[in-house]
Amino acid sequence: MKISLPALVFALFSFGFFLLSTACTPQEYNKHGGPFGYRIDKPDAVYTLDSELREISGLAWLSEGRLVCIQDEKADLYTFDLQKGEVISKTDFGKNDDYEGVEIVEGEQIWVVKSDGDLYHFRYTEDKDVDAKKYETDLSTANDVEGLGYNPETKQLLLACKADPEHKHSKKYKGKAIYAFDIDKKELVEEPVLVIKDSDMATFLGEDPERHVDFNPSAIAWHPLEHRYYILSSVGKKIVVVDQKGEISHLIYLPSSLFRQPEGICFAPDGTMYISNEGKDGLGNMLLFKYWSPGKQDE
Repeated sequence: MKISLPALVFALFSFGFFLLSTACTPQEYNKHGGPFGYRIDKPDAVYTLDSELREISGLAWLSEGRLVCIQDEKADLYTFDLQKGEVISKTDFGKNDDYEGVEIVEGEQIWVVKSDGDLYHFRYTEDKDVDAKKYETDLSTANDVEGLGYNPETKQLLLACKADPEHKHSKKYKGKAIYAFDIDKKELVEEPVLVIKDSDMATFLGEDPERHVDFNPSAIAWHPLEHRYYILSSVGKKIVVVDQKGEISHLIYLPSSLFRQPEGICFAPDGTMYISNEGKDGLGNMLLFKYWSPGKQDE
């Protein structure tokens, strides 16, 4: 079959455009979870952070138009004003160390987790200094805690481990573990509330259960409308959505062009999602995604 040069050029151009468009479109896998509620490739707003938040490691929703953030080298709580697009206050809560996650409970109770699993608690303030109370847990640097969330239904903090899934008093596990901290009792629940295995995700994707899937939790947040956990993984750049039993409903691959190093996630009460990226060689940022109801996905 003879193909003219113009036809060949057009065919090659079309194929190249197809490859480019598919490479830029995030892959989504879901199972009985309904449509994913966000256009993850099209943020509704992007906030560039100043150099002090280049190493932003966690964020939480404070109130309408305001978030709080931490970075992983200093014991500072930053209040970020979304309308102004800047930090409006900074509170020193302790000694500089490796802080990885922040959460707000009941509108004013601040909890911060360190990579060794220790928790710090204080009431929100815009003062320059505050004395935080420290709570030690059975977790350690071997667990490498990177995410902190809160389930209002169980009134428990959620600590997501990037490394070892067990501690010296727990059973042995394989996979990535999420532990709960009982706020009323001020103690860690001995066994994890969730353990997510690479084989669980491979099975979910319909592939070889023994296939290695890069999944190292860097943040976790409770979705206020879906009542599910959104777990962010900077390694492999993905969001894994699971219910309270650990069943995966969605696995979303994040486009690298937008997500340089995703390390923080939180939600506003209306479902608006915020994801923060460390700066690496540049400045860090925060991306805002409005929540879409299933009927508006294609509008």
